[in-house]
Amino acid sequence: MLVLFALPALAQVEVGDNILLNLGGDVNVGYEGSSSNVGGSSHGLNVGGDTTLSGSYFSPNFLTFSFSPYYNRSQANSSFQSISDSSGFSANASLFGGSHFPGSISFSKAYDSTGEFGIPATAGYVTHGDTRQIALNWNALVPDWPSLYASYILTSNSSSIYGTDSDTSSSTRNLSLRSQYVLKGFHLSGGFVYTDEDSSFPDLLTGSEQMISSNGSSNAYQLSASHSMPLQGSFSASYSRVDYQYNYMNGTGSGSSDTIGGTLSMRPLSKLTVSLNSSYSDSLAGSLAQTIIATGGAAEPVNNLLDIKSLLVNGTAFYVIRPNFTVQAQVSHTEQYLLGQDYGATSFGGSINYNFSRPLLGVLTFSLGVVDNATEQGNNGAGIVAGVYFSRRFGRWETDASFNYAQNVQTLLAVYTTSAETYSGTVARKINGHFRWSAGFSGGHSGFTANAGTGNSSERVNTSISYRQYLLTGYWGTSSGTALLTGSGLVPVPTGLPPGVLPPSSELLFNARSYGMSASATAFRRMVLTGSYSRAYGNSVAPTITTANDTTIMNALVRYPFRKLYFTAGFLRFNQAVGTPGSLPSVVNSYYFGISRWFKLF
Repeated sequence: MLVLFALPALAQVEVGDNILLNLGGDVNVGYEGSSSNVGGSSHGLNVGGDTTLSGSYFSPNFLTFSFSPYYNRSQANSSFQSISDSSGFSANASLFGGSHFPGSISFSKAYDSTGEFGIPATAGYVTHGDTRQIALNWNALVPDWPSLYASYILTSNSSSIYGTDSDTSSSTRNLSLRSQYVLKGFHLSGGFVYTDEDSSFPDLLTGSEQMISSNGSSNAYQLSASHSMPLQGSFSASYSRVDYQYNYMNGTGSGSSDTIGGTLSMRPLSKLTVSLNSSYSDSLAGSLAQTIIATGGAAEPVNNLLDIKSLLVNGTAFYVIRPNFTVQAQVSHTEQYLLGQDYGATSFGGSINYNFSRPLLGVLTFSLGVVDNATEQGNNGAGIVAGVYFSRRFGRWETDASFNYAQNVQTLLAVYTTSAETYSGTVARKINGHFRWSAGFSGGHSGFTANAGTGNSSERVNTSISYRQYLLTGYWGTSSGTALLTGSGLVPVPTGLPPGVLPPSSELLFNARSYGMSASATAFRRMVLTGSYSRAYGNSVAPTITTANDTTIMNALVRYPFRKLYFTAGFLRFNQAVGTPGSLPSVVNSYYFGISRWFKLF
């Protein structure tokens, strides 16, 4: 270690006539100790570091490569306030970068790295485990020939949630082929994507005595063509097909969906734009299933609705009266075939949009749009899109705020209205030229939803104060709503789904709270001191059980540079409880102090 700490930096090394190499990294040695109610106690000498060997062969346009191993060291390791040590490596090589046939390959592996089993809009359950990824890419870019882009990515991981005996594992395989070509003014493109996903995750949110398994695969095909038209217009047509199958908990499903679409737009007048688009789908249910499966959930009811076919034709006219004053009119006709019956509807819509092109009184900016929809049976309702933006400086005070609201009428399978709103605000002030204080608030929530009781909301407050090289920050946040349980954690229920598509047993309610604070200071001679405290807690309600989670992390770090060395000392305390209320928590305490040095051998 002393020899490495004393090594000087050298220039790039040339091996033989064609190989150029660079080698640099960081090495650290110190004393580390830890205690845990799940892993016992340990202490002793800790040696770790990371390095990168990179270079090229013959020419960077022919072959470039790099290899980066690390041991007891990562971007978030135990020496720098993570919960577990992490080791691993990454390697990649690029071949024929200066030719018409460039390619690359990469591989990475991580052991005992820290992760998260997610909860929407707040901190989730802390995990630790292993990950691996392989990626292959190859392109054919020959002039005057169709281009070809190909890639294959394999990702797998396994992890454990602190505070439980449950493990999570998942693997994803993705093959993608894409091509583009221009032929006599036609822009042609085509592609194929194969996706296969498998995951197994804990029952801590469902009360089941068995692990939940989910697997699914899909083949997606796509073709499209476009061409310019007179009157500043364009025309495009597309075809896509998706074949899928999935297995989630006790439900299975499979099917396919074909979609054909076309769009024609023109600008006959400088202020008038007209467009016509149409689409046909032989399985609306298949499209809905794909939306849900993409989140890792299930859509069992759609198997009974695979015969839903739909044809949509839509015409739109957009006219600019003034730069900040526009009107729009549209006519839509829908034909649907469901269980042997034909259903048709024609809807008429119009909107008037007026935006202030300049802030009002130098403070406010408004935007407002009103939409009304009607069919031959009568009026369906109005939609509103509105926003208010505020920005003003009062002496040393800086203020900003915004509010947005959107409402929409959906007509897929059923007519229903959805809406959502978001808002935010910040205020800051400089005091005596060195002090600065700021605070912010942001949030959002859904209003009308297609399925009763499936709304989501989140809010967050933060503040900070700084003086020269000292900084203190704090935050508080909350989120609640409905979600689906997947291998990566809870994910919000997809928006835009008609009522009844998701089975009630697949949805659960959640609410979460989090707060924390951090402080940092640069003391004499560039000594950096940091500390933080955070807590996240909440519960989820499934059809059969209520679970709770509570995670607390506290750490402190001192880092001091002298000459070419760094002295580092840190402390971490972690506490996480997951399960039914009153479950025993997982507790970890660790400390570290040692020295490190960055080096470049050549």
